[in-house]
Amino acid sequence: MLPSALLVAGLLASVTVTVVDERDRALPGAKVEMLQLGQVKAHAFSNRQGVSEFGGLQPGSYYVRVSLDGFTTREVLLVASPDSPAATRVILPDESLLWYWMLISQAPSPSAGIRCPGPANRLEPALSASGESSGLEEGWVPVGFVVLKSTSDYGEARRVVDVAAQRLDIPVDLRKVEYDPEHGLTFPRDVCEADGGFPYPCYVARGRYDAGVYLSIERSDAYRANDSGCFSVIVASGDPSSPELAAALKQVRVEYPDAYVKSEKVYHGCIH
Repeated sequence: MLPSALLVAGLLASVTVTVVDERDRALPGAKVEMLQLGQVKAHAFSNRQGVSEFGGLQPGSYYVRVSLDGFTTREVLLVASPDSPAATRVILPDESLLWYWMLISQAPSPSAGIRCPGPANRLEPALSASGESSGLEEGWVPVGFVVLKSTSDYGEARRVVDVAAQRLDIPVDLRKVEYDPEHGLTFPRDVCEADGGFPYPCYVARGRYDAGVYLSIERSDAYRANDSGCFSVIVASGDPSSPELAAALKQVRVEYPDAYVKSEKVYHGCIH
């Protein structure tokens, strides 16, 4: 990252882009790109307020391009000057957001989240977790999850997986993750120490490089919007706007109408 002193000296510029719909509602998770001469110079994903912030830009003219759930806006011209921060609002048409708002409406709000006291609260800290990300933070990628159920009882989570595998004809892949009464979910000792080079117990959440439609049990504390202490049964994961995720949700809701989608930013960088 370039020194902030250069910004003070007036050599670099900063830009703020706010993404909203036609009703002026903030749109988090939109991909915002800054282009010059057809090349992407910087990109970020809008935060909960629909805002993406870019600092340390070379002064000049940029085209702003916004993408969300398969829809891409026309490029908007913006001049970044070292004299004062530049800002623009990009409005996405309502007809392009039907799928987006359907997904958002199905996810329970954090304030109404599932409370999971009990054994699951013994979970050790995760090696990777999702979280708020904005600006030019590297390594964070939005991932969508189809969630079937969250519970504080691992035994119940396993029963849900076994039944769902039969009812939905979806394969099970627990990713070698095991339940330990003392540590919660963890990879086996040999996987932690030999394959990953981590001390036992260790756990890395689904969502890094393992997209697909399959049943697994994950720790809720690895995903920002979930209540801690839960075991979450996940049916599918991948690009939030992918047809595969939409098809998986449609299939699951035939048997489990309460299934929902959460979109989180998951760290894809190095965790050593």
